Amino acid sequence: MSADGFAERLMRSGAESQQQRAVARGKVIFSLVRPALLELMKDNPDILFVASAGNGNQSADVAGRAPQTFDLPNLVIAGAAGSSGGPTGFTTFGQEVDIYAPGEGIKVRAPGGMIMRASGTSFASPKVARTAASMLAVNPNLKPDAIID
Repeated sequence: MSADGFAERLMRSGAESQQQRAVARGKVIFSLVRPALLELMKDNPDILFVASAGNGNQSADVAGRAPQTFDLPNLVIAGAAGSSGGPTGFTTFGQEVDIYAPGEGIKVRAPGGMIMRASGTSFASPKVARTAASMLAVNPNLKPDAIID
């Protein structure tokens, strides 16, 4: 999430009709949400958090996103890998990205039951979370650092 992301959502939802006002409100919302999210994640060190890197084809630190720019030992940032196994052309990248998981051409079920293919880091991060959950099912005593390792 970013201030620009909030502004875009305000415009898309119709909550704002003026771009300049949406940008200003997006900055305010982000300034409130970012520290609250950081505090929540810091206060729960035994929980592994998995977040999508984003689809900006840019470095996460440049994008200024949260939680992607948080430096926490219990946070994994997942980028999208393509069929070749390497990062896709759309995934956010940089030292903030910890792992790449399949995120291109993923079969998904759309509302109404139709199966379609979609791409994005939002499809990669659940695969990382599922792997972590599988590890915890085998050994419930694992801590986030062990899962990440």
